[in-house]
Amino acid sequence: MTPIGPSKWAVERFGELATELTGHVSEALVTAHHDAVSAHVAGNMKANDTYGNTMLVRMNEALSALTAQVPGLASRKPEGVRSRFPLLIVEDTAVAIYPWRFGDAPQVRHEDGELRRPVSNLRAAAFSLAAAAGSVQPSFEEVDAPIAELEAQWAEDAEIHEELAKMGSVVVVGISSGPDGIFELGWGDVELVDRDTGEVRWLHWETLPTSLGAAAAAPRTVLRDVVQERPKFDAIPFDDSLDLLARRDDAPSSEQLAPERDTGTAESTDD
Repeated sequence: MTPIGPSKWAVERFGELATELTGHVSEALVTAHHDAVSAHVAGNMKANDTYGNTMLVRMNEALSALTAQVPGLASRKPEGVRSRFPLLIVEDTAVAIYPWRFGDAPQVRHEDGELRRPVSNLRAAAFSLAAAAGSVQPSFEEVDAPIAELEAQWAEDAEIHEELAKMGSVVVVGISSGPDGIFELGWGDVELVDRDTGEVRWLHWETLPTSLGAAAAAPRTVLRDVVQERPKFDAIPFDDSLDLLARRDDAPSSEQLAPERDTGTAESTDD
């Protein structure tokens, strides 16, 4: 059977890298999920805080790492824009790839995902740079704000938008996942509809595979096994000697006064 090639949308966004990127981006997100599960298990957590925080960092790190594997990719932060992580850029087509975990339960599909509020300037700009995205509806706060304040905010947003626009359009890689598994994974064009509510609209969506090659998954599986087999505190043999030694006669006792030292000042500083 002849393998199905990349879609017309993927070729338009990624050019000659369309087929290769499909596998690499998918593996990057699945690898991040495996690492987040390992952190969750190692932390012995019932809540999903450790998983979520690890997922945020590892998604971005795993995508940035692709620059060393795939020629034609770059990883950089937009100039003058406050961003913790660099964006993965397809240089030939000037498309940035932005990861977004839109859900944490099977019932949250990509159509239902909303941006966490307040929506940052970076996300507002990135989610309005899809190839066919329109204008963003202003928030209630913006409608009631003074004109001078609105003009300053719009100027800042325009500057961020202009800087990101230099990279071209933005493709969002969306994932819904938790310690129990990956519920949905795909990528496409997203439009921010309402910044006040975080509502978005997917203009295009393509599902990505969620399987991970055995070679990539094995080290993380071993890590989780090691964590599970780690001995508990009460299972460690107790040595009643506690490595205590008799005090030497010439050692100063707690009743002896320590020699006075000149501290120089009664106040401490952080300098």
